[in-house]
Amino acid sequence: MHHVPKKYFHLGLVLALAFLGACGVMQKNELGMIDKNQNSAVVPENPGDLLPSEATAAALPPGVIFADDFSNPLSGWDTRREPDAITDYHNGKFVIFVGKTDTAIWSVANRRMNDVVIEVTTNQAGGPDDNLYGVVCRYQDKDNFYRFVVSGRGYAGITKRVNGSVVVLSGPKIQKSEFVNLGQSENLIRAICFGSQLSLYVNDQLAAEVVDADFPDGDIGLIASSGKHPGVEIHFTDFVVKEP
Repeated sequence: MHHVPKKYFHLGLVLALAFLGACGVMQKNELGMIDKNQNSAVVPENPGDLLPSEATAAALPPGVIFADDFSNPLSGWDTRREPDAITDYHNGKFVIFVGKTDTAIWSVANRRMNDVVIEVTTNQAGGPDDNLYGVVCRYQDKDNFYRFVVSGRGYAGITKRVNGSVVVLSGPKIQKSEFVNLGQSENLIRAICFGSQLSLYVNDQLAAEVVDADFPDGDIGLIASSGKHPGVEIHFTDFVVKEP
């Protein structure tokens, strides 16, 4: 029997171990790529959670700047979940819940624009009719922006939050409107911000129109507010922003 000298045996063992070690470091990952990092990890991750929804990602029709069906909770809206304040995605809707009296809650889409037509379908899903809800346009900060709102009691108007105070632009007070569906009903709200011209359409009817040039551009958003009774819950669907 042929014996391998000890020194050659040890040398061969060292070379073999080195080769195996190198193979361990250079293992291919699940994509067939060489992974040189022994500390890397493969974790569950669904790419669909990181991509826009089909409605958002699809090519938009001519004239449409932005559209959101609220199916993707990563589409960019500010969210919060507190006992008395909710702005969040839920089953293809965007929900605003106001659990305190005399309180306004809003969410912005984090998309700065200037001249726009904003359309959204609204539904008073719960709570008192003593409320206001609708669209935010040209949002500067929490103290400065335009609001295009309706009420479950049948009112409609355009207001402005300026330096933290609310000013009604469409009259001394928000006016009664025959175009608003009362109570727990759907209302289609369209807000037009074109230069200094601000217009509110409710269910395809012109409800208010004013001129104001304080905010030439800004973010877009949704808003709901309560009166003397808490529990206002508004659902928003089919949010679309178009060129004027």
